[in-house]
Amino acid sequence: MPYYDYRCHSCNKLFTVRQHMHDEPIEVCPNCGSNTVNRVMSPATFSIKGVACSCNTPKNQQAEPCCQNCPHKG
Repeated sequence: MPYYDYRCHSCNKLFTVRQHMHDEPIEVCPNCGSNTVNRVMSPATFSIKGVACSCNTPKNQQAEPCCQNCPHKG
């Protein structure tokens, strides 16, 4: 189940709720009980595991070429 962030406009409290994608949005603030709650957009988080490739590694860090034809191959 995904997590959703909400902000209450009455008390300015930011809180996170774990919900099913098809659940109705939260309408009442768990902190103050106000009904001025809105879902806020959050950046998606993910991680890619594996060897760092020079195609997407900052120039100040060392990385192995990702393939034989890597244009960044040193």
